[in-house]
Amino acid sequence: MLKNFNKPIINKREWQSMTQYPYSASAAVCIIAPEDKYCDYALVVGSATTAAIYDYNNDGYELATNPALAGTFGAGTCGAYSPWGIPYITVGGSGNTLTVNSVAFNITGLIIGTTLVITSGTQVGFTTTVTGVLTDGGTGMITIYLKDVLPGTVASGATFKTLSGSYYVVNGGTKVADNFKAFDLGTRNWTVGLNNTALPNLTAEAAMELADEAMDDVPEEVEGEVTKIQTIDILAQVMNKFDTYMNDTELNFSFFINNGRIDKAVNFNTLEDLHTLLNKTFDEKEFVSVKDFNDLYTLMTNLDFCRSLALYGRETYEKPFIAEGLAVLLYEFAVDFTTLLTRYYKDMPTISNEVGEADSFFRKFPSLILNSYITNMIVNSKEFKQLITNEESKALLKDDGSIYNINKKQAAKKPKLFGIVGESLSYFASLIRNDYGDITVGVIDKLAIVAFICSKTAMPMADRLNLIPALIKTVSEKTVDAPVDGVVNTLKQIDLNCTELLRMRADAKITLDADEKQYPMTIR
Repeated sequence: MLKNFNKPIINKREWQSMTQYPYSASAAVCIIAPEDKYCDYALVVGSATTAAIYDYNNDGYELATNPALAGTFGAGTCGAYSPWGIPYITVGGSGNTLTVNSVAFNITGLIIGTTLVITSGTQVGFTTTVTGVLTDGGTGMITIYLKDVLPGTVASGATFKTLSGSYYVVNGGTKVADNFKAFDLGTRNWTVGLNNTALPNLTAEAAMELADEAMDDVPEEVEGEVTKIQTIDILAQVMNKFDTYMNDTELNFSFFINNGRIDKAVNFNTLEDLHTLLNKTFDEKEFVSVKDFNDLYTLMTNLDFCRSLALYGRETYEKPFIAEGLAVLLYEFAVDFTTLLTRYYKDMPTISNEVGEADSFFRKFPSLILNSYITNMIVNSKEFKQLITNEESKALLKDDGSIYNINKKQAAKKPKLFGIVGESLSYFASLIRNDYGDITVGVIDKLAIVAFICSKTAMPMADRLNLIPALIKTVSEKTVDAPVDGVVNTLKQIDLNCTELLRMRADAKITLDADEKQYPMTIR
């Protein structure tokens, strides 16, 4: 590797000419430079056959293997960084080790210290840290050492990934086989061609034509011109992330909320039963998280509030909105309380009421604490209740989209606003004009985080909700003349499922934290 000899901290950061790209390149290069705290490298693609890794800290380049990209290198060639490496396939694993074939996946020591998660097989969801990598000379095998012991053996063919990073590159021109590949930092190698079926042809001419056609539809000057265009742009981007994350949940919202009312949905009985058990077990006067859950439950079953909330649901807004986001929050909160209650009834720990959530028992459930925090911020906000119930704010939803428009100059500065031209744009502009913009962004930001974690939790929502009746049935049997051993064994099984869910929640939060761009309020 070519490098300079600057020493961090000792050598001052001052203007200097950085090392030039030392390898052959076309007239231009494609640079993928992630803004990620876990990644210290950029990938520079100089041509279809040449690429190099740039080290930020050492200002040096490492020649990568030949990308062998099909297509036409040049205008349209682009790429993106992922904090996760490519999926690796095991040939087995047990104890605190996994084994892979070195020919297929020549994994290097660069994955040491990264988070590892098993993504398929009998141990799916198991998450730990890589502590070592050993190449078994002559055997064609690589052994990966783990911080934690596997709960069971890992069969050949199971997959896992690590937070070691990878770069996805699409070559320009008309799409052909092998014009879409990934460079994996953990193996320092390129994948074979990835599935490019859904990708467009990335030609400069086609891109310019699309942009010109879009701009032709925007007038130079318009009546009712939008002001505070930057604020609207922020709201639009946060809303886009919210829409994406809510869609990623793949939930059928009719099972959770209808016309603003959760008590009219199929799953409400399950939620109601959990609410009853929770309050029989813990006093909300002593535990803030219990009070937060009760406050949200009460709000979502208040008929007057629900009448107003109905306007903020898919039935009026034509896609999942605040009503559906609140429903996801309430049900995920209930699921997380189920994991806590299961552990409580299994172990019957002594909890200090004076300490409350600061008790070490409660601290074992970080997802529950996060949902409690988000709930508290929303239900105790006067601005939020005003947004939902105020007649002025509700009237903004009824605008036909004809009041506000953007001009060509504004469109050129904020191209993402093309996606909200019409009713949404008019609605966002109205929110900001009437001082509802900040609270809307705040609520959508928090609910988007809940939706993201919901979508990234590997256990299906139906299976999560099934934990509730299973727990309630077992706890009720504990109060009658049921065999003690049978109850204990049932609780142990439920607790195993809940422990797996806790792991999945942690994995989902790691995925969120791994890339700050995934946070709704990270605006580009």
